[in-house]
Amino acid sequence: MEKYYKVLLIDDEAEIREGMAFRIPWEQLGLTICGTAENGVEALELAEKHHPDIIITDIQMPFMDGLTFIQKAQKMLPLSKFIVFSGYERFEYAQKAVSLHVTEYLLKPFSSQELVEVLIHTKNEMLREKQQHRDIERLQQQFQENLPLLRQSFLLSCLSGLATEESIEHQSESFQLMANNHYSLLLFDTGNLKHASHFKGKEALYMISIKQFVNEKLSQLLVNDTFIFGDYVVSLLPLALDFDVDLLMKHVNEICREVSRENGEMVVAGLSQSVAGLAQLPFAYEQAQDALAYSYRLDRQEWFATYIQDVTQATDLIILSEKGERQLTNLLKLGSERDLEERIATIFQEIKDKHLSFQNYRVYLIEHVTLLLRIVASYDSDPQQVFQEDIMKKIAMLDKLSLEEMADWFLEKSTQLNQSIQMSTLDSGKAAINKAKWLVKERYQDPDLSIEDISQELFLSSAYFSSIFKKETGQSFISYLTEERLKQAVRLLETSTDKNYMIAEKVGYSEPNYFSYVFKKHYGLSPSKYRAQRLTV
Repeated sequence: MEKYYKVLLIDDEAEIREGMAFRIPWEQLGLTICGTAENGVEALELAEKHHPDIIITDIQMPFMDGLTFIQKAQKMLPLSKFIVFSGYERFEYAQKAVSLHVTEYLLKPFSSQELVEVLIHTKNEMLREKQQHRDIERLQQQFQENLPLLRQSFLLSCLSGLATEESIEHQSESFQLMANNHYSLLLFDTGNLKHASHFKGKEALYMISIKQFVNEKLSQLLVNDTFIFGDYVVSLLPLALDFDVDLLMKHVNEICREVSRENGEMVVAGLSQSVAGLAQLPFAYEQAQDALAYSYRLDRQEWFATYIQDVTQATDLIILSEKGERQLTNLLKLGSERDLEERIATIFQEIKDKHLSFQNYRVYLIEHVTLLLRIVASYDSDPQQVFQEDIMKKIAMLDKLSLEEMADWFLEKSTQLNQSIQMSTLDSGKAAINKAKWLVKERYQDPDLSIEDISQELFLSSAYFSSIFKKETGQSFISYLTEERLKQAVRLLETSTDKNYMIAEKVGYSEPNYFSYVFKKHYGLSPSKYRAQRLTV
């Protein structure tokens, strides 16, 4: 059933009040009169009592004029609409009415039809505002319902360095976060779950279970935001600089121990130092990963978690960070031999400067050798064939080799891998170019044939394909395609009686004029002159 909007009529002349009351089809308009008043004072009492939706008032009235009444009524009824009428065409009245945001201003005398039109307009405006209010309420409700997910998405963008300082400053308050607070990141590595047969097909379920457990346990000690990021369960901790980190690490260690025991797979953790603000989270993330890497070398009978400050303060510890691994991987795959040699020299100089214990030295080198083996495996190659020896046997001889001898050997193996990858890439590049040339011969008649089409056929990016095509052939793909089309056009000009527009279509040009332009630019003659010249030879 449609709601009737309540209307209050105010005029000091009874005849006008009664005329409006009886001549307007209120019910048909979805309106009902809740009261009438002859002055502003009386109208205020009725307004407070009935809370009308629409108030129609004269300006000139005894005791309190209409404009003064509106000022007072608006404080009490901010959502009500005011329709003002007056028998005086005075600019200051209209100006004041505008300043009070009245909905309509009418001059007496006005017809019933004029008032009906004003009422319809006013009601429609109220319906629009009501719908807007509902929409805003719905959006606010949806925002609140989705706040945990939106907050997590925002934190992930901060973590990955995608959020700018400006966006962090702007959005953090919406997500009930303090942009400039001190935060630490705690990472729990659950990657081992992927390789456990009893978790097959249930990895996501176990990750959610671990996330909830971590959140619950950490909440006993401090406020936290815990979410999943790749193989990590990540906890954002608002840590004050004087927070008892030792107490936190004992708590984290117990969490790791319990999760590992319950799931039958090792889960370790790494904690970053406290950083100033959400914009510094990428730095904290890198620290937490470094701490995590060290956690794998701990005596996991007793300890599963590492605080990065404990690692950096130790003078005889060194780990292969994720950043360091990425740098070396890129050089092994794409770098020059000179750049690779410089990087490896830096690695071994760092080992020398750190005065590592043998155990740490051994672990650090095993990390690098393991990286070589992982890269070989990613190319489905045989390590024995690439390195021409069993490199793990070399690791077993570490105590018999000097640091310089080990550096020379590692450089030799890295160079062999680099050359193997370069040759593999070169061979695959040649194969791709040959197939691309074949595809051009097969499809040159297609006017829409593009570098993107060929790249997709070869499962390569357009940029990479363009690069290797030019490197291999000495010309761009577009130039090669154009040459092939023109070569076929010459063949048709010499061996057929087809008209130029037919030849253009057959060799992949939908516009004959453009075909003639390209042909003349390449051969110095139009297709017609070329054919005529060939016929006279």
